[in-house]
Amino acid sequence: MKNLCLIPVIFLWLFSQGQTRFYTDNSTSLIASDITPSVSTWTNTAGSLVSRPKLTIKPVSTVSAFSLAVDNSSSTATTCYYRITTPALVAQTISGTVKGQFLFALSSATGCTAQPRVKITVVNYQGTVVATLLSMWSGSNNITATATNRFCPPSGTALSSYSCADGDRIVIEIGIGRTAGTTARNGNIRFGTTTAGDLPEDETTTTTNLSGWVEFSNTVKYYQGVF
Repeated sequence: MKNLCLIPVIFLWLFSQGQTRFYTDNSTSLIASDITPSVSTWTNTAGSLVSRPKLTIKPVSTVSAFSLAVDNSSSTATTCYYRITTPALVAQTISGTVKGQFLFALSSATGCTAQPRVKITVVNYQGTVVATLLSMWSGSNNITATATNRFCPPSGTALSSYSCADGDRIVIEIGIGRTAGTTARNGNIRFGTTTAGDLPEDETTTTTNLSGWVEFSNTVKYYQGVF
């Protein structure tokens, strides 16, 4: 009789979805990430919120916005509003494209010419940046005093390919950058409501109850548990 060799099989449960779309939490009290990622390039990150992304929109009954002073230390100053930090990833290659949409507004555009900014990095389990997937991207259309949809970034924006390690995180940083003027102004990024759907891919929509989002073209896989 042949001996039977029992081979242990370990199943690692992962969460994944195609065309991974992330949302910010729909309140100004964001769910904190379990790490604080290091940031660079931005002139001002002092008021930025760090959160885990929402894969489904958090239900809210009213439209809200997160406001900050747009740094005016120079006419090219940049201000980070959100640092969306994913849960721990499994080893994989991050590649493909990214696109996003958010509603931006300024208290006044007089003395402050500004556009959306987006930067996407990979950090390790300590929060140290190990790769840049998208260098600081700048929108081409100015932010106005009316809350208006803006690419963040536009469809087809390429990500730099990176083979991440177990425990790495993706960090999506969203903010506002000046290109002229140093007049003190506040800026804000709006939240939508769960019943109104997502912002379309345009730079004309002014409907404030639609939700902003960032989407990766490829599947992103990460641990269900804490790494």
